[in-house]
Amino acid sequence: MARCRPVSILIALLLLARSGAAQSLGESRQVEVDGHAMHLSIAGAGPITVVLEAGGGWSLRQWERVQPALAPFARVVSYDRPGLGRSVRCAKAETAHRVATELRAALELAGVRPPYLFVAHSMGGLYARVFTSMFPSEVVGLVLLDPAPELFYERVRRELPELYAMLDQAPDAPKGAARAAVDTTLAQAAASDPLPPIPIVLFTRSKWDGAPPEMARIWTQEHQRWVERTPTARLRVAERSGHLIPRDEPQIVVDAVRDILRQLEPRVR
Repeated sequence: MARCRPVSILIALLLLARSGAAQSLGESRQVEVDGHAMHLSIAGAGPITVVLEAGGGWSLRQWERVQPALAPFARVVSYDRPGLGRSVRCAKAETAHRVATELRAALELAGVRPPYLFVAHSMGGLYARVFTSMFPSEVVGLVLLDPAPELFYERVRRELPELYAMLDQAPDAPKGAARAAVDTTLAQAAASDPLPPIPIVLFTRSKWDGAPPEMARIWTQEHQRWVERTPTARLRVAERSGHLIPRDEPQIVVDAVRDILRQLEPRVR
């Protein structure tokens, strides 16, 4: 099978993405979707499946402190997007629509049926929102962990042009087709609203590790504005976390999932 470079959606200073070898967090499954292999890890049991959507550049290893803590009380699935971990690289642009379509196919092939509760980090938050918009009857809740706000980048370009130019020219900033995929994903996420009236929790970071305060202000404002226009969403601050909330405060993630599952319990009896 032909191999090609994966689309990178790393944004310097903000997404802090890392690649890594996939680590088994449950039963390992390999399925073929549209001509390329995708790797999933499945653990636990329950009527609602918690789907873990990693941030840009991360394999399912990102969830090594979260998935084992969820498995005792829920069915939980993590997976590698194409080109990460054990999933085969692919030439197709990693837009949110493609990620959602291929994830849905992978879950079906692995025998993992809805309803789904998504836990999504960073750029993964855009993918989870688009999945919810495309398949609204299948998603019953969202936990968004410092998600990338789709209007943040345009606001930085407009309000902080010098800083935006530095980010845009960074060696690991997306270029060419990769940049086009990011721009398309941002537009698809913006078009995904309004979402269905499901429980949503958005955690915003409290630590910025020396990043410019003007950028922090815009990022946080965009989180606040999105929650304000999403009636069923609640905003919480991850008091001890930077961008990597799954690593810094896994327990608040686990607690948020447990709370939503309790809310949904009467529906799934």
